[in-house]
Amino acid sequence: MYEQRKMDVRLVPTPEQHEHMSKPWKPSLAALKSADFLGRQDYIDWWITRYWLFMSAVNPNELPLCVSESIHCDFKLKRRWRKAIRRAIVDENAEFMETHYIIPDPFVWNIVDFETVSDKLFFALAETDIPKRLSPFIVASQRLKILEVFVDKHGPTLPLRDAICHKWVGAVAWLLMEGAEITGDCVGMAVRHARIFDLVTMYNPEAKQSDWEEFLLQCTLRRVPDVPRVEQWFYINGFRM
Repeated sequence: MYEQRKMDVRLVPTPEQHEHMSKPWKPSLAALKSADFLGRQDYIDWWITRYWLFMSAVNPNELPLCVSESIHCDFKLKRRWRKAIRRAIVDENAEFMETHYIIPDPFVWNIVDFETVSDKLFFALAETDIPKRLSPFIVASQRLKILEVFVDKHGPTLPLRDAICHKWVGAVAWLLMEGAEITGDCVGMAVRHARIFDLVTMYNPEAKQSDWEEFLLQCTLRRVPDVPRVEQWFYINGFRM
């Protein structure tokens, strides 16, 4: 039998790598990549917390995977990164967000004011992640540019009902042209706005019993501006007062 000898494998830095990492006063991307290759987690953590979180010069596409993985795995490191991200949102620092928002964090959306956030900052956040739950808030801001970003991610159907409820005529027209499906109680909600009702029914949606009942309720509450027009549409579709 042959005896298999176990050999210790050790990574030894090259003179160039050693030079990069021996200059803590001059951190660089090359030094970070050397630390990643050598498995120097201590240097990686130091590079992130003492250098990267305070500057915006590094292209995020050039960052090695160790940066995002370290933030993922280290709770304290992630907390410091999240604090820096939130500060950038409050300060409207879009440049910082473009270079440092490298992993999704659903909590950051809790401090975004959709009515005042700059397009550039919103795009930097949305590039990484934009949850579906934000649909009502984006529609409420009535800003078509950020709605377009949301639709690019999730399609036009989801925000259609919100646009109808907020009586945003331009958004309703655009979403329908983009192929939004008229689902749920969209028709019932549309009876409260004459122009929106015309836009929705122009696409021949199904007339449902629940929509008819919603129409009767809204009539009772005096919220239907054009009762004859809406009643005529339901009459054509088989519903009677």
